[in-house]
Amino acid sequence: MHLLFMFYILYFSQGFFYTSGSMVSQSLLVLILLFCFFYFVKIYLGSQSYLFIQILSIFYLLHAVGFLLTIDSENRFYVVDLFKVTSISLLSFFPFYYFAKNGQLSPKNLLVFFGAFASVSIVNYYWGAANTRDMLGLEHVTINKGYTFAILAPFILLFKKNRFLPVVILVVFTYFVLNSAKRGAILIWILTCIIYGFYIYKTINKKSRIAAIVGMLVFVAAISFMAYLQFSNYDYLQIRFAEMVEGNASNRSFYYHTLFDNWQYSKTTNFYFGHGLAATWKIVGNYAHNDWLELVTNFGVLGVFLYGVIFMLLARIIYKNSWPLDKKVLLVLIVMNLFLRSVFSMGYINSDNFLLFILLGYLLGSCENCLSTFVDVKVSANMLVQ
Repeated sequence: MHLLFMFYILYFSQGFFYTSGSMVSQSLLVLILLFCFFYFVKIYLGSQSYLFIQILSIFYLLHAVGFLLTIDSENRFYVVDLFKVTSISLLSFFPFYYFAKNGQLSPKNLLVFFGAFASVSIVNYYWGAANTRDMLGLEHVTINKGYTFAILAPFILLFKKNRFLPVVILVVFTYFVLNSAKRGAILIWILTCIIYGFYIYKTINKKSRIAAIVGMLVFVAAISFMAYLQFSNYDYLQIRFAEMVEGNASNRSFYYHTLFDNWQYSKTTNFYFGHGLAATWKIVGNYAHNDWLELVTNFGVLGVFLYGVIFMLLARIIYKNSWPLDKKVLLVLIVMNLFLRSVFSMGYINSDNFLLFILLGYLLGSCENCLSTFVDVKVSANMLVQ
């Protein structure tokens, strides 16, 4: 487990600490995927597995089949790239589900990893921003790494006793999210702060409620003031939001209309099963920047159906389960983050989201009875094969 954590940190340190795409990064990628795939097979082929895990497994296998069928296509580079990031994200669930289920993974382990990964992310944020400015020759640019800090935010729910440190982390992360000028990341960040504020309010000790409410108001004021200063002094961010209001969302409208029309009027086979992995590159010359359109293009109705079932099962566990509030709020943040990214950008098809699947694996593995609570039956792997 600790070795896998180390592999993740080293792999995502590429760029600043060593050359991206080098032999080092490729070797680390292979190690991560082999490690995760071992636990994927171990869990999937186990005697019994819960419905959620089976659906998630089938969803990944759909991409694996799509990869094998389209690897020789003319857009081979994008097929490999999409399958790589999909594998990093989805497969990361399985080892940490296994570790948590067997009592080997604790919040302390995750918080140590969180601290190390957040430090690397800050360094890579500045490196990536400087590199992008130099490459484009522009003073103001959008920084994709801003999403990383929105993804890291749910980890603060793992702090059980210390209430001050999570607030400090949120304030610090606010700067990176706002400065990135990523509109989707900013929306996710606002909702994260609101949900965490609700959690703080619900868990306040009645004896010290007044002091805690004052502290929460100070937190809200600090976040709001920082956001105001950042927005009012950052013209580029204002321009980005003005463009969004006017309907100019980085060519997204063109992608969305073109891809939807292509699917809607495609042949019956393509309508239900899609055109194959990374087919969006053949149609619009880019990824869809929307998981649902990416899926309906690549795997048709089948892909969207499986992805929708995953979210429905997660929504049901939030609604049905009698978890402690901290775990329930953590799951809400994970699902909210994944769903909004699936709409505004890239959810499971972005490698940074492996962080959310690690947390998801920890949650479901550490409270396995929650799976039988919202799905009354277990599904045998042999039943699926038959």
